[in-house]
Amino acid sequence: LLLMIIPVFAGLAFTKDDFSAEFVERRSRASSAQSLDRLFANLPPYTRETLERNTRRDKEGNFLVELPQLFWSGSDQEMREVMDNIPVALTGKITSESADLDPEGRRLRLYKLMMTCCAADAAVIGVPVEFEGPPPTFPSGRWVKVTGTIAYETREEEPTAFIKVASIEETEPPAPTKPFPSW
Repeated sequence: LLLMIIPVFAGLAFTKDDFSAEFVERRSRASSAQSLDRLFANLPPYTRETLERNTRRDKEGNFLVELPQLFWSGSDQEMREVMDNIPVALTGKITSESADLDPEGRRLRLYKLMMTCCAADAAVIGVPVEFEGPPPTFPSGRWVKVTGTIAYETREEEPTAFIKVASIEETEPPAPTKPFPSW
């Protein structure tokens, strides 16, 4: 019993700063800033050519962007400049937009559930879709395909993406994907 307890207490007595909240915060802040600097230091600029090379198009020429890519593009100045006013086609679930975000009553919200690990970390990612007049009526949660152009606006001092809708139609949900090959 002493062979187990003595090393644990000795380790805690002589390395207490290694486990303190201040140490962990200081260490994670320094390592994440350094990691991000190293990670992004050698990246080439994001250009229209990058978008065209890495993004498929449908037969009408619309870029087939994913909803998370569009959602996060608002936080990146280079991406906003490249993606502003490009034709896109994407699928997601549709719901009404909250009245405080849509005082003119011309928007719906396109969304998807995004998981990176498991259901516990799931988050809803969505963007507004704006119509020339009143939006069509869809049951909430219905899968739709939207085509239109990307635009950006500033909400609460943050640039955010939305889609100016050219067309919207109901579609089938995407086929489930397997995260790992079955062995």
